[in-house]
Amino acid sequence: MYSTRAMLLTLLLMGHGSLQSFFCGRSFFNPRPQDFGGGRDMLHALEYYHDACLPSDQDGCRRCGTFSVAGVYEQLFQTDRQANYFFGTDTLTFSGSRVVGRDGANEILADYFGLPTDFRSVVSFDPSVRTAMADIRYTYYTRLWDKRWFMQINAPVVWTEWDLGLSECCCQNACSPGTLAYPAGYMGSDRIVRDQMPCNVSQAWSGCVAPFGDYEPLKYGRIDGEQRKVALADIALYGGVCLVDAVDHFFAAHVRVVAPTGNRSHACYLFEPMVGNGNHWELGGGFSGYARLWKHDEDRHVFHLYGEGTISHLFQSWQKRSYDFKLNGPLSRYVLIEEMGNPIVEGLMINGIDADIQYHGKIMPAINETTLNSLISIGVQANVSLKLVYVHHEQCSLELGYTLWARTQEKLHCRQRFPCGNFAIKGDAQVYGFGAVDELFVGLNATQHGSTITQPQEGGNASQNFTNENADSAALATFRTDVLAQTTLPGAVDTGITVLADVNGSSLPQLICDSHLDTLSALHPLAISNAIFVNAYHRWRPDEHTQPFVGLGGKVEVDGTNEKRNSAQSLWSVWLEGGVSF
Repeated sequence: MYSTRAMLLTLLLMGHGSLQSFFCGRSFFNPRPQDFGGGRDMLHALEYYHDACLPSDQDGCRRCGTFSVAGVYEQLFQTDRQANYFFGTDTLTFSGSRVVGRDGANEILADYFGLPTDFRSVVSFDPSVRTAMADIRYTYYTRLWDKRWFMQINAPVVWTEWDLGLSECCCQNACSPGTLAYPAGYMGSDRIVRDQMPCNVSQAWSGCVAPFGDYEPLKYGRIDGEQRKVALADIALYGGVCLVDAVDHFFAAHVRVVAPTGNRSHACYLFEPMVGNGNHWELGGGFSGYARLWKHDEDRHVFHLYGEGTISHLFQSWQKRSYDFKLNGPLSRYVLIEEMGNPIVEGLMINGIDADIQYHGKIMPAINETTLNSLISIGVQANVSLKLVYVHHEQCSLELGYTLWARTQEKLHCRQRFPCGNFAIKGDAQVYGFGAVDELFVGLNATQHGSTITQPQEGGNASQNFTNENADSAALATFRTDVLAQTTLPGAVDTGITVLADVNGSSLPQLICDSHLDTLSALHPLAISNAIFVNAYHRWRPDEHTQPFVGLGGKVEVDGTNEKRNSAQSLWSVWLEGGVSF
C-alpha cells in the first residue's frame, strides 16, 4: 500500500518538469462505426419510397423496395491529430538512464523497453487508416392501415488497414544505438550484454524480442507495422412509419437495432483496427423528414430538403483494455514493474530489520499485467444529417449535405481486478544485491513508486550508480552478516564504476494495488465529427416493375473535438453506388 508520505512525494515528483503537459493520451481508440455517421447512413432511398408506385396485391397491401450496393474507399488525413491522441505529440525521444544530459521531463526512459542505458533515438509517427467496404442495403416499403411503413437492413463488409507509421532515426549526432551492458543485478542476476537486447525502439515496441535475464518482452499495446481486419461491420435494422404524409412533405419515425458482427478490443496493438461499433448491441430510434422547397416547369426542376436524426444506446460488451497508473501519469503502463512476494530465503535485512517482501525474479512492462477484461458500454451515440437535393427531369439529382456525429465517453461497469500486493514499480532499481565475500546474489525489495515514463524516481538518471539511493525509503541491504553490493566486479567495468558500492533496499516498499489503476486511460472519451458530403445520381426511366439507378459521391469528415482530445478521426472518402428500385 502507498503510505500518505509516499503519496505526497509522488505528487511533488509529478509536479516537476512538463510530463503532464507534454504527454497525454489513452490506450485505446474507437472510431466512428463504418455504417453510422458521415452522411451515407441516411435512411436510403426515402425519396424513392415517397414517390414510388406501390402496386396492390390481392389482399390490397401495396409494396415496393430498393436494393443497392456501394463500393466505398476511406482514408485518414490530419495524421498528427491521430498521433496526438496517443502521445500528445507525433515525435518522441528515447534515452537511457545513463545518457549524459538527458531531458528527464520530456524523454522516454529507454531502459523500460530493454534498451541500453546509453541508448538514444528519435521516433516519429505518421498514422494511416485505409478502409474499403461493400455497403449492402435493402429497403422495403408497404402501405398498411392507411400508413406508409418501411424496413431497412444495412450490412457493410469492411476491409481496413491501420498503421501508426512508426519510423526511427538513430543516425543523428544526438542519437546512439548504445553499447553498454546491463550490470549484473539490474535486469537479472547475470550481466546482460548489448547483443541480447533489442536493436532499437521499433523492435522493442513490436514485442518481437527474445526474453533476456528476468525481462519479459511487451505483450500488449504493441506497435508492429500494418494491422488489417476484414469483417462484416454490423447488421443494422431500421423499422419505421410515416406519421405525416403529403405530396410535398412527410415526417417519419423509426427504430434502430444493431446486431454486432465486427470485432472487439483485444489490446494486443496500440493502434488496433476496429470494424463496427466495438461489438456492442445497439438500440435506438429517430426521425426522417422531407419537404419540397421549390419546383419549376412541371417538376422538371425541383429542390428538396431531407433531414434525419438517430440516437441510440450501446449496451455492455466485454473488451480487453490497458490501464495506466493514477499517480504515475500518461504512458505509465510502459514503465517496468517487478514481481514481489514473501521472502524466498530468510536473512534479507533492510536497515537491520528483516524484510517481509522480496523480489521474485520477474521484470515486465506494466501493461503486461494492467491489460484486463473490462465491461464497457456507451451511453449515447447520435447522428443528425441534412441534405439539399436538386432533381432534374425526375432522373438526375445532385445532393449536398452535412452530418454531425457524436458519441459520449465510454463507461466502465466492472473489470478484472489487478492482483494487489504482487507487483511494484521497478523504475531503474537494482533488483539483486551481491555478497562482497562469496559473490552470492539475493533478491532485494527496492521499489520506486514515483517513477514516470520519462524518469525513475527522483534521484535516478545517470547520477546514481545502481545502488538504489532513489528507492522508496532507501536503507542499507544486508544478507545475514554480509553487506550487499550493487554488482559483481566484472559487470561494473561496463558502467564506468571501478569501486563496488553498498546497495540499498526499501525499508517501506510500496506495492501496487488495484485502486492505483487509472480508469480513464483505457476509455475512449467524448467524440464528435462534422462531415460535408455530395452525391450525384442518375435514375433510368422505370419500366413496368423496376427503376435502376447509379450514384457517385464523396465526403470530407473532420474531428470536431479540441486539439487536446483528438478523439475522432478526420477522413475523406469516395463511393460508387448502384441499385434498383422495384
